[in-house]
Amino acid sequence: MLNILTTQKKFDHPIWKERTELLPGYWEYFESSHYKHWNKTLLKDLYWGIKLFMISKKYKAVVTGSERLSLIFALMQCFRKKRVPHIFIQSMWNFPINTSAKRWKLLLWRLVTHSAFKVLVFDRRQIKIYSKALKAQENKFQFIYSHTSIYGKSYMRSDGNYVFSGGNTNRDYETLIEASRELPYQFLIVTTEADQLLNRLDIPKNVTLKCRISEDEFNQLIAKASVVVVPLKGGLIESGGRLVYLNAMTLGKPVVVADDNGALDYIRNGTDGFVVKSGDIAELRKSIDLLMRNRKLASVIGNNAEKSAVAFSPEAFFKEIFAFVDNIHLP
Repeated sequence: MLNILTTQKKFDHPIWKERTELLPGYWEYFESSHYKHWNKTLLKDLYWGIKLFMISKKYKAVVTGSERLSLIFALMQCFRKKRVPHIFIQSMWNFPINTSAKRWKLLLWRLVTHSAFKVLVFDRRQIKIYSKALKAQENKFQFIYSHTSIYGKSYMRSDGNYVFSGGNTNRDYETLIEASRELPYQFLIVTTEADQLLNRLDIPKNVTLKCRISEDEFNQLIAKASVVVVPLKGGLIESGGRLVYLNAMTLGKPVVVADDNGALDYIRNGTDGFVVKSGDIAELRKSIDLLMRNRKLASVIGNNAEKSAVAFSPEAFFKEIFAFVDNIHLP
């Protein structure tokens, strides 16, 4: 029996490739179609879900993210006599838990969760939330640290005398832009929402918006920043943003994260970064100003962050995933 069938490329890391096999042909489809029109790809995702289902019986486990084809695969497994152990490693699920009109969505997620062998979460608090909402045992969920994506590449580090922020999912750039208004520092924000922000907000002169750049350019801007800020929307089960602030920590940068979810699972507030409440303009401004004015403190915070980030390496993440698979014992 082969080992692990996956939908996750994990940036071609050799340790990942050694133990996993990508669903044949899927990644080419993912890169060409996934970010286009969600509704128009439903039939294609159904095709890939069925293909994953048909091939999976030759493997010890299936490891996926939360792609739609993975949900289709999980639903199909509900009708399988002998399920192939299915591990979700990116359960970035936001769904309504209090609206009766959306009960069918909760039913869908309950079936998916029931079908899965294990659902990994990147935020400890999510275990109780998902367990209650999805009527599942807490041991169905497992907290695991998320990981960085920086390996095998070096970026030129410097102090470029600017505050950097970037990314798209669940970002609260309105709060960051308001926080920047009374500060004498340059801000650089990289997001595909740049045009929307320009049209919707009065952008201060000290704020520069960029739309699309490569991953390497993005990481290089982090490496040259004085401070990296990740402003996240509040009130969500899963807000994301970890890849940006974990990569920044790996590059020895002091980070400020506005989040009311799981950032404190990764950042020791005041030691290797700062965590402020989502939407709190005054606290966000205060933390940025402190780090930009006190470069000695910023250096200490950045050095501590780099040391802490070792625990969030891709290698550490893969080791835990493989441990889950190796410890699977089915009758």
